[in-house]
Amino acid sequence: MLKQLITDKRNLSKHLAVPLLKEREAYLESLSQKGLARSTLQIRAIYLPHIIRLLKLIDGTSKECVSLVDIDAAAEKWSTSSHTGKPRISPSTKKLFTQIAIEWLIHINRMDKRYTRTIIACGNLQDSGTIRKYYEYPFFEERISYLEHMRAEGFKPYVIRRTAIYQLHAIDFLHLTTLRKVEHYEIEAAAYAWNNTNTTAKNKVIGRILAFNGFKWHTINWLKHLKLYEAPAECIPWKDILISYLDYITELGGSNATRTMRYYMIRKFLCFLEAKGSSPQKLTLSLIDEYINELSKNDKRNRVTCANVATGLRSFVNYLEQMQWCPQGLGMGIRQPRRYKLGELPSSPEWNVVKDIVISKDTDLPTDIRNHAILMLLSVYSLRCSEVINLKLKDLDWRAETIQFIRAKNGKPQVFPLKKEVGNAIIRYIRKVRPNQAGSGYVFLCMRAPYRKLSCGAIYNFVSAEFKNRGVELEHYGPHAIRKAGATHMINNGVSLKTISAHLGHQQLDTTRIYAKVDLVNLRKVADIDWKGVLT
Repeated sequence: MLKQLITDKRNLSKHLAVPLLKEREAYLESLSQKGLARSTLQIRAIYLPHIIRLLKLIDGTSKECVSLVDIDAAAEKWSTSSHTGKPRISPSTKKLFTQIAIEWLIHINRMDKRYTRTIIACGNLQDSGTIRKYYEYPFFEERISYLEHMRAEGFKPYVIRRTAIYQLHAIDFLHLTTLRKVEHYEIEAAAYAWNNTNTTAKNKVIGRILAFNGFKWHTINWLKHLKLYEAPAECIPWKDILISYLDYITELGGSNATRTMRYYMIRKFLCFLEAKGSSPQKLTLSLIDEYINELSKNDKRNRVTCANVATGLRSFVNYLEQMQWCPQGLGMGIRQPRRYKLGELPSSPEWNVVKDIVISKDTDLPTDIRNHAILMLLSVYSLRCSEVINLKLKDLDWRAETIQFIRAKNGKPQVFPLKKEVGNAIIRYIRKVRPNQAGSGYVFLCMRAPYRKLSCGAIYNFVSAEFKNRGVELEHYGPHAIRKAGATHMINNGVSLKTISAHLGHQQLDTTRIYAKVDLVNLRKVADIDWKGVLT
């Protein structure tokens, strides 16, 4: 390559005698393949020997990396001396020397790892000035490690670059000279100050709420990663009593789901007591009754919900009595609202509506491909939402053509034949849409980074929207309506209760028997009987 660029034999012999000949030839060849002009290649070829001389690079097996400080020192020396004895005073000369040195050292893998790490971690940066800024700013390791974590989680490069920018703003406006715990109100104040400061940033408008929220979101998540974020303290009356009770039910074997549910349930009740000017020490049955009545009337909670709340309150009051933090004998006086066995018909849509929803999602849109696979599982196997989101790749046995679900109520596995249509829908999702690089064992993941297990709320949102868009009137919208529709469809087609019970994963046949009340086909046969002849 050098023979093509340098025609003067004397100069060529000098270039050929400089160390790292193969590395220089390969670098110039790669630039030529990218389409750079001959004049540009000649300039690179001329600078490289000076870079090697000033950085004292030699041939051999040594692969010591060159730091940015050494390059700056060499560029400074290059700009202040020349073979004619006159200094090269042009700033562009020094900048060009630095640029070529960095590009070439990166190409031969001899550039400071910290510099190359900055380029990759910040979303494959190209601008040398921006790279240098991120390289030289304080808390390098803490910033870059978080950006690398985002990259591993699957965030897009433009999101990572934006985070890198916000990190620098956070350091400036939080006045971080050392790493320390940062409270939420400090981030609020810093975001407000930054949002009302003039800047040349193209994507920022002074006072814009999106910029304000962006500063907070990126800063909070970065500090959370470093475990330096102090969340605002929740104003919960008698919080110590609540935490003590939650620890108590955990010791008794309560699950995390139970703990979370009881946390929100009891917290709301304690806020009610505070609003009424009462306390656990002054608790009475009339206050508990008043609270449950408010739930049923003002919050429009049904009997089942109120009964569950009453059960939780009885457990909490029994604990207070045990610790002697409330009057004795209250727990025995808490009664659930009356619940009538088989009192309500299952509220379910027509099976044709369910089929229409499933077919409508059979498109080429990425989100529809995922949702179509989910709807196939919900409709074919009449699953609960949690059983879908907890489905793992290992639960699919493609050779045996079986699929295994972990039942939500008893935690036991149940194996079904894998229907061809369902298997094809899942395969299509895994091959075309699923972010398989995330390394998660769950089948259904979020469409955006971080790629985590899909939530029940996400499934509820798109299923309920489909029903509402079709004007279907239901008591309860969401994926459970599809489960009820499947059970109703089976019983209307003459499937036995025992088979339906096994299909739904019910532990008791009585749980399934409620669907016999919606056996409309056989009920119509009863209505068509000539009762006049029978009764006479």
